[in-house]
Amino acid sequence: MMAFSWLCGMVWALLAHTAFVRAASPLLPSTTYITINPTQTTITLEKPYCLSTAGNAVYLYVMQSGASSNAVVDSSNKTLTTTYTQSVGGSTRPYLAASFAIPSCSSLPDFTNLGDPTKAQSILDSYIVRVGADVTCLTDPNFTGYCNPPLNNNTAYRFKYVYADASKVAQYQTDWSAPITTNGGRAYSTIDTWPGRRSGGMIVLTSILSVLLFFLLVGFAGTIFAWVTGGPTGVESTAYDTRTSIKAPAKPSSSAEPVYSTTHEYSPHPQA
Repeated sequence: MMAFSWLCGMVWALLAHTAFVRAASPLLPSTTYITINPTQTTITLEKPYCLSTAGNAVYLYVMQSGASSNAVVDSSNKTLTTTYTQSVGGSTRPYLAASFAIPSCSSLPDFTNLGDPTKAQSILDSYIVRVGADVTCLTDPNFTGYCNPPLNNNTAYRFKYVYADASKVAQYQTDWSAPITTNGGRAYSTIDTWPGRRSGGMIVLTSILSVLLFFLLVGFAGTIFAWVTGGPTGVESTAYDTRTSIKAPAKPSSSAEPVYSTTHEYSPHPQA
């Protein structure tokens, strides 16, 4: 991993000293380091290494591809400070989105330490600038600096770097970049509704049928349970006479057996 990062760093350094001089306009960074770019609200650019040493700061201007004006300096060659709000999000003219120190061509980002989580962010910050990264500057009343709010989705933007001195007088400008379009939101009809790429209506119908099937199974299970625990229903029970309701026939007396009477007579005088 370390050897791969070192090799990528050497390749990038070689490009910085050759291709960057010829491609004098903002570029997208390598997908090796920034894998998702653009997004719906941001576009990440490489900082302008090895383009110029004039001035002491770099200003990044942003405009939508169809803006009616592309001016970034006034008649005295001083950089304009047009804001996002004043330019209606860059739709009418460029706005100043960020500024940073001129990157040194002799001290390129050291990608050999990109795998170290304690150094990765500082290395990327020295290598890239993310347009649209500030989500609070438009609503924060105490915000100071250049507002760099989220970009519009599915919109083409162009970018320019301007090198300026301490008095903000332009010393060098890059060309405007080619249009770069932010990602657009996907229509619900194009979303992969795995499995089978079913439509939204089919999913709703399937859900309703599943619920009905569930209640049908519950009712069937309840019927089986009642039949097992309570016996069959709808069958008339048969009545049986008990033994005590049947009169036993009188047993004939036998001459060999004495007969006792249960009747007693009372006589007040004893018989002689």
